[in-house]
Amino acid sequence: MVEQLITCAVAAHGCTAEAFIHEALQAEAARPASRSLLGDGLGREGASQAESKLLRECVELAEHCATAEELAALPRCACMLNGLLPESTPPLPEPTDGWALPPPERRGALIASMIVALLRHLSLKPQPGHEQGRLCMVMLHLQTGTRRDQNVSVWSWRLAHRIAAECTLSDSCAMRVVLCVVSRQVSHLELDGASSQSRASPGAPPGRYVSPGHEIDTRFDSLTHLAESTHSLVKLMPLSLQARED
Repeated sequence: MVEQLITCAVAAHGCTAEAFIHEALQAEAARPASRSLLGDGLGREGASQAESKLLRECVELAEHCATAEELAALPRCACMLNGLLPESTPPLPEPTDGWALPPPERRGALIASMIVALLRHLSLKPQPGHEQGRLCMVMLHLQTGTRRDQNVSVWSWRLAHRIAAECTLSDSCAMRVVLCVVSRQVSHLELDGASSQSRASPGAPPGRYVSPGHEIDTRFDSLTHLAESTHSLVKLMPLSLQARED
């Protein structure tokens, strides 16, 4: 996903990958905290029932989002994107003033915040013929796993949930982005019931067990709700026997 974002940005704006990333992260770091995903949700008054559910989801997402202090330092973390960039892109330099990588348990949240920053900047940055920025479409195929293959990326579900919430919550978090998530519904019991060796999801808060399958199940429900709130949920059902015969 990052590779495609950078390739599109370089082609659209005629800049280097390093310049676009630096500009995007600087813009994200400069956004007021009140316009962050969580800050905007907490600032609501008299929220409707649907909005209250969105707010609860924002609070749940907070543990996988960068803090205000981390967002302010986001431009210094650009080198963490190395390995995700197009092969032709030179590695991004690390700061030379004694900067150290964040602890492992925070790196996922920071990388997710940088991906959101790149996507926001690509969709909002003016260019000739697109003074308001240009609409971007992101398509993600998220796997839920099977009884035989439970090697599923929980982090991908967190990232999709984060982008969906950023797109849906309100105008102050707006990105000109259409997010299309393709997946199949599955109960976490299908994932975890077959194995007694389930481990907690990476990044889960200490002392709180969250199995990977259960987290995927929860995020599937959250993404479904976000799609319903924008009237964009599409369910593909198997054809009936009569339809197949016709």
